[in-house]
Amino acid sequence: SRAGGGVPTCRWKHTAGEAAMLLLAAPLLLLGAHDGPAWQGSPQADGLYAAYNQLAAFSQQCQLPIKTPQIVVVGQQTDGKSALIEALMGFQFNHVGGGTKTRRPIALQMQYRAECEEPRCFLFEGGRERQVGLQELKAYIEAENSRLEAEGAFEAEELIVRMDYKYCPNLSIIDTPGLLDFDSAAQSTAPSAATNARAVRELVVAQMSAAERVILCVEETRCWQSSAVRQLVGEVDPTFGRTVVVSTKLDTKLAQLSGTSDLLHFLAARPLRESHPRLLGGPFFTSVPSGRVGSSPLHGFATDGEYQDALARTEHANLEYLREVAAPAADAATQPGARSAVGISRLRRFLEDLLRERYLMSLTSIIGQLQAARERTSQQMAQADELLEELAPSRLRGLCSKYVSLFMERYDLTIAGTVATDTAPIGQTLAQERAEAGAPFSDA
Repeated sequence: SRAGGGVPTCRWKHTAGEAAMLLLAAPLLLLGAHDGPAWQGSPQADGLYAAYNQLAAFSQQCQLPIKTPQIVVVGQQTDGKSALIEALMGFQFNHVGGGTKTRRPIALQMQYRAECEEPRCFLFEGGRERQVGLQELKAYIEAENSRLEAEGAFEAEELIVRMDYKYCPNLSIIDTPGLLDFDSAAQSTAPSAATNARAVRELVVAQMSAAERVILCVEETRCWQSSAVRQLVGEVDPTFGRTVVVSTKLDTKLAQLSGTSDLLHFLAARPLRESHPRLLGGPFFTSVPSGRVGSSPLHGFATDGEYQDALARTEHANLEYLREVAAPAADAATQPGARSAVGISRLRRFLEDLLRERYLMSLTSIIGQLQAARERTSQQMAQADELLEELAPSRLRGLCSKYVSLFMERYDLTIAGTVATDTAPIGQTLAQERAEAGAPFSDA
């Protein structure tokens, strides 16, 4: 049953089999206190991002740009990819809703800026970057999607947005168009349906193919045996060693699952773990409150702050419900370092830890490149010092004095004249002159 229209309450009893399932599901019940909402970073993370910014700036000066970690988000249409990205960031800017909204990849270049209490957005358009407000950015994205929808098309070129914000790490998140059901598209009467499904598939595969990218596989499913999204991801990342699985719309599933056993089987995700033992992370279970930020009565939230509070309340309600269901076994089975968790805050914390590892792993190559650049610069400076020594005033005066003396010596010889000349470059021998003069002078 539901209490007050929220997450359903439960008074189920646990059987022996269900207790065994609790042991599998227990890692995601590590619901210990976290130190803030999903969109707030830790002081340690802030220090890391600030230091990384300084290192990146220095590398730019040395013409050795550092690549920030990239996460590509994939899933079927209406699985909630765009809404999940907004929840991770803590503010709304994207075009979300029923049907296919995202029709071209959106590359969000997130940059940590300690001074930006509010997100500062920059849009790349026509080869230039210009600052835009959140509402202007949202309108631009919606206009682009509407244009492509009217054309019945998708576009592979990324729409690039840079965001400076105090509560975001240095990384790039790429939101891709939702995958279309190819079988349904093939049976559709619309001639472009199959073509669009194939185009979206190729677009998403291209975005996932970069080996350094983390794949965030988003799906709204209750079946862990197989899924079309995971099947496509497996073509690019067969071991799932760089894939994180996220199950969205948890609040809806809690209401749909009919019994304790069904719930525990879903949370344990045994088929997923057995099929992909090298899975990078997950499954994470998330819920995002309905409603958009805006000033009209039709909007659910007046400010981003209200939206953030709603995110926290939704997560808290889900956690309380799961505590109530699984509390008898949770204490005995909880272990640190769980791979699975419930809530946007846990997903974000996992991604931040993952990014921290990527930053540290890249330090060796980054520092090596900077040291090589330092050695090259030192050699160039040594060569420049040698050139400067050649141009020292005392040496220049000596060279000028030597040149003047040589010039005056040659000048004096020219004025006085001389017979001691080298005939090879400037004249002919007597025999040559007679030979050219002809027979009358040959016996002279």
